[in-house]
Amino acid sequence: MSGHTQLTQEERYQIYILKKAEYSQVQIAEQLGRDNSTVNRELKRDRRLREYRPKQAHGLAVARRHAMAGPRIYAKAWQQIEARICEVWSP
Repeated sequence: MSGHTQLTQEERYQIYILKKAEYSQVQIAEQLGRDNSTVNRELKRDRRLREYRPKQAHGLAVARRHAMAGPRIYAKAWQQIEARICEVWSP
């Protein structure tokens, strides 16, 4: 299992508040206990118009997560697998 976790909505609000307080990305990462690249990527990816908005950033992150949550094996492939197993093929 990988050691990474998604940023929470609370962490996104903390990023916003700390950014407004003129903390650097490194300082924000230290406060959150996250890697600097995580904060950097979050600020780059979810910046809309002029500044980072935590509510919109969280919505975009959830949408990305749902977009990636498709089936790993599609129905047609499952049909072929089941047919081969019925023919006593090994998966």
